[in-house]
Parts: sequence; C-alpha cells; structure tokens
Amino acid sequence: MGTLATALVAVIFLVIWLLLVNGDPASLAIGLPTIAGALFLARRLAPEKDRTLSVTGILNFIPYFLLGSLRGGWNVARMTLSPRMQLSPVFIDYRIALCKEGARVFFTNCVSLLPGTLSAKLDGSHLRVHVLDDSSDPLGDLEQLEAHIGAIFRERDDAVEAEHD
Repeated sequence: MGTLATALVAVIFLVIWLLLVNGDPASLAIGLPTIAGALFLARRLAPEKDRTLSVTGILNFIPYFLLGSLRGGWNVARMTLSPRMQLSPVFIDYRIALCKEGARVFFTNCVSLLPGTLSAKLDGSHLRVHVLDDSSDPLGDLEQLEAHIGAIFRERDDAVEAEHD
C-alpha cells in the first residue's frame, strides 16, 4: 500500500471509528492507537505483490458500495416483507477472474452487499453464492462488483471482462 493509499485507508478507518462511537472525541485516545495498529498490521501482513492499491479505484468503490448496500437492503426488505414473498432461492457457482488472493477475498466479502446475495463458499477462484431470487441478474451484478474490485487492486479490467465473455 502506497503512502496515499495508506492515508486514505486511515481516513476511512477514522470515519468508521467515529461512526461507531457516535462521534465522541474522547474515544480517540483508544481509537487512534487502534487505527495505527490496524494500518501497521495491514502493511506487514499483506503480501508484497498485493500491496499496490489504486486510490482512484478506492474512491470509485466507496459510492458504489454505499449505493449497493442501500439498494441491497431495500430490495431484500421489499422481497421478504411482501405479502406475495416471491422468492426463488438458488445457489450459483461463479468463477472469479481476479488473480490476487487479497482481491478474491475482498470480492467474496463484498458479495453480500449485492441485493439478495450471500457468499457461501470460496474455493480458490470458485465462489458459491446463495441468491434469494434467481429471476434477478446476479451474474451481471457479480461481474460489475468484480470490475470495481479489480480497479482497486490494479488488475486489468479487460482481463476480468474477457474471463466472463
């Protein structure tokens, strides 16, 4: 992780911390050392080849993540609370085209932000995904998420797209 990426991650950790403690500035006595320790561990434990992250990719991912989370929550609530409850749950297998292990793990963790999806099992580059409604377009959503994460980890977008064509 470069200096700019580390600074951006530190700001994100700080915002998350402040959200968790309702903005209490007194909590920074514990929060700042905790954030520093998390950044230190992230830099030390990340494999050398996975350390280069794109700041632009991260900045583009943040609104995508926030909107996806809201959309996912709304759609799942609508589907499950509807009197008709038209759910058609299914498991699908998805081949992840991302090469870096960190990118694949991050992708797997982010799948749950998509509407009605949940990562069930990661085996190398194969991901088993539980989908609440098979009439939606889970493959398109997964490919879009994978492209965003590929941008963060500086994996070539065309390699990700070619894998799914």
